[in-house]
Amino acid sequence: MLTISPSKIGAYECPFYFQNQYLVDDPGARKSEGPDTPLPLLVGRFAHAVVDLYSKALKQSGIPSDFGIYNTIFEELRRQIPWIPDSEYETLKGDLMPFAESFRIDPQALWATEKKIALTWDGEETEWGAENAHLRVVLDRVDVFPGDATALCVDYKTQRYIPSETKLRKSLQTKLYPYALWKVNPFLERFIVRYWYVRWNKYVDIELSSLMGLENDFEKIEREIKAFSERVQSKIDDPNSEWPPIRGESCGICRYDCPLIALGIEPIRSVEKAQEVAMQVEALKAKAKELGTQLQNYVKASDARIEVHSGFYSYRPMEVLKGIKPHHIIDYGQEKGIPVDDLPLKFDSDAFKKTAGPEMKEAIRSIGKVTTQSRFSFTKTATTGEEDDE
Repeated sequence: MLTISPSKIGAYECPFYFQNQYLVDDPGARKSEGPDTPLPLLVGRFAHAVVDLYSKALKQSGIPSDFGIYNTIFEELRRQIPWIPDSEYETLKGDLMPFAESFRIDPQALWATEKKIALTWDGEETEWGAENAHLRVVLDRVDVFPGDATALCVDYKTQRYIPSETKLRKSLQTKLYPYALWKVNPFLERFIVRYWYVRWNKYVDIELSSLMGLENDFEKIEREIKAFSERVQSKIDDPNSEWPPIRGESCGICRYDCPLIALGIEPIRSVEKAQEVAMQVEALKAKAKELGTQLQNYVKASDARIEVHSGFYSYRPMEVLKGIKPHHIIDYGQEKGIPVDDLPLKFDSDAFKKTAGPEMKEAIRSIGKVTTQSRFSFTKTATTGEEDDE
């Protein structure tokens, strides 16, 4: 049975990339850096190594922070990896500076850095390189607070893209970290998975606590892991299986000859290509604006409703609240006993739309003037599941 890991689960979003990364080459082996490694992958691994080594150094020293140690690690790793251009190093150094300056650890709470956990099919802990390892997980950093039976699992992310909390919460990767940690520390009752985006020095926390009982929650996660594993293994065992390429997040770090290119679809794999596409986007935006003006003029003159697959364009009546001046707001505040210092002196129509309670809305309407005018807009009639979730 194929060993599962967070990186393999992510790679499977493109079956072609997964096949070449883990089945054609040395299965499960991490590809070493070299001149043929895509630059985004090199930069990401470099940044990750800097943060990991800095955390380890602080733990070993028993101190919360030391910017001098961080600088030493950064420069030493820079000498060891010659394939990243100096301009990228300087950009990355600037990006990581706020993180490095504010980063602190609690030496008493920091339990492990780069903690490797390997589990068998039955969920028993085993050696990292054991043949019976079914799941392998590396935890960048784990803080444990025994008094609260709480663990903080930190995953350092080096990309600039920050997914929505909804997407992170649904991710199997988010569930793997606390599941693996709970298997080796069953006394824990609460888990916080922290995705720390070091280039922005921002983080997103996802909490898993005992809602229906942690054991039930983790049994469900275990079933998800096994279902994914069985699905991939059945595909591997079938000699007639196809491994189609799917455009996605793997394209920027893929080093394989993508079949999409033969179909006239060229994935973006370089800064130069990305700049070319960005220029096309800007040109299309200008064209879209021009076409939008023409469409609006036609709908205004013809009074037509223009339907497309996801909705329709039309003019619709909308209420507009006008005439609310600063002195109106002040007068209203004095009448209701609201201090002038607490009053906004500019009316925010977006905030007004979100105001809860009909009484407040009616009060605000009373100090303004409500008029009606039609506005050209697009009305959605079809949505995707992801949009509904968001």
